[in-house]
Amino acid sequence: MTVVSACEHPPGNPQVIKPGTRHQIAKTKAVEQKTQKLHHHLRATILLAPVAGLAAIVLITGLFFTLAHGSLTDIYVANLPVKATATLLELQRQINTAAKSYKISFKYSDGSSKSFPLTDTGVDVNVKQSAEDAKATINHSLVRRLQWWRPIHLPLATKLDHDKLEAFIANDATEVKLPPKDASLSIVNGKVVVSQAAQGSGSKVVNAEQAITSVVTDLQTKPIALKPAVLAAAITGHDLLSSQTKAQALVSQPVSFTIAGNAVTAK
Repeated sequence: MTVVSACEHPPGNPQVIKPGTRHQIAKTKAVEQKTQKLHHHLRATILLAPVAGLAAIVLITGLFFTLAHGSLTDIYVANLPVKATATLLELQRQINTAAKSYKISFKYSDGSSKSFPLTDTGVDVNVKQSAEDAKATINHSLVRRLQWWRPIHLPLATKLDHDKLEAFIANDATEVKLPPKDASLSIVNGKVVVSQAAQGSGSKVVNAEQAITSVVTDLQTKPIALKPAVLAAAITGHDLLSSQTKAQALVSQPVSFTIAGNAVTAK
């Protein structure tokens, strides 16, 4: 006779699992999964810790260097390399020296070039304002100075003499091939006649005032090229409309004079 243990199951009979046992097995598996996830996160943290530590060291070192030595990146005012630790007076001297020696250049249609000092142009560098603006920007750009891969470029402040600049543009930044003809007034048979303006041709700097000012703010040395252009007349027929009306009113008035004691009126 075969004896079957209470802990064994006869062949062919399925194992019977109590409901409480199923719940316990599911709970055990859930705990094991949470434990595995925790181990995974711990391993990732342990691996990333040195990287984070290194990044912190680099950041702290860069910050210390910036505070101690001024900047990790290069700083330029116009095209002048400057130190972040430069005083306001040092910046003024550096900018003033550069502005005095700077010359603006133009390239003409025949390929020739010519340079002019700023004193000829009507554009002047505001040395004091430029230095103050640069110093203020540098002092408030700590994070920007940490970005060693991005140089800082600061423009100069300028002052304009518009009349002198317009004359400079007309005389030195314009080439005339066919001169434009201004409109004019004339009296023909007692009537005021307006001769209309005519355009000319040549070469000039496109948006000359803006282009020249922009070049000076950066002290650029590359010549500004003149481009073929239509040259407009300085005085147009529209500009003379008011004068034409006034002149016609004067011409239409009768004129009285005396000839050999006789009064004569001309209309």
